[in-house]
Amino acid sequence: MTITLRPLIISTLCGALILYLYQQHHFSSFFPTTSSMSHSESPLSGYLSRSTPLSPTTPLSRENIKLAILHNAPVETEGFTLALFAPDIAVTYHGTIVQLQPQDFSGILDLASHTSTLPTPSTFFNAWVINQARTSQPIDRVLIPLGTLSKEPKYEYKDEYREVSVRGYEQGKTELKEEVGGFKELPGVLDELVGLALEAREEEEGEGKDEDVVRRVKNVLGHVYP
Repeated sequence: MTITLRPLIISTLCGALILYLYQQHHFSSFFPTTSSMSHSESPLSGYLSRSTPLSPTTPLSRENIKLAILHNAPVETEGFTLALFAPDIAVTYHGTIVQLQPQDFSGILDLASHTSTLPTPSTFFNAWVINQARTSQPIDRVLIPLGTLSKEPKYEYKDEYREVSVRGYEQGKTELKEEVGGFKELPGVLDELVGLALEAREEEEGEGKDEDVVRRVKNVLGHVYP
């Protein structure tokens, strides 16, 4: 019995440790007056390495969408980075579908939910603009459903999602081009969230990008590319 229970005990302790570290870090990084970790120091970093691969035919429905991270750049105007679906399912930039650890899934969604308390920039895609030397910078868009989505997408995606974005994201660089609601630097909660999402764009071993899965996700999301 002891041998059988050992893996379960170890898994439970690891999950509890991840959640504890996340909560401790998140509390301190949420406020603009305190310093925050980079995403690589986040206890949620590496969430994909802890996941379990699923079949590319795994059902993905609109009513289960919890979060989407999109990418807009001159060479990638309708880019896709990451989507989360209940229960604990993630689809990456590469079209890989995986089952996340519950603590990782809820931790990422918790970060996303806390962005609702941030001021909204009066910029394209509600983007927080990082102070970069070059003017043409990619935009990483965070879309959070306003509720359970209907089976048919609405014509205006803003009627279905709350949006916040970061223009010119670069790990370790948080100075804003213009102050937003008292923030002179990118809020830690948004810095961490976008950094974690971009892990889904890192190179994977395998046969390459599954464009069929990516197209399927884009269709499920609705009219999210203006």
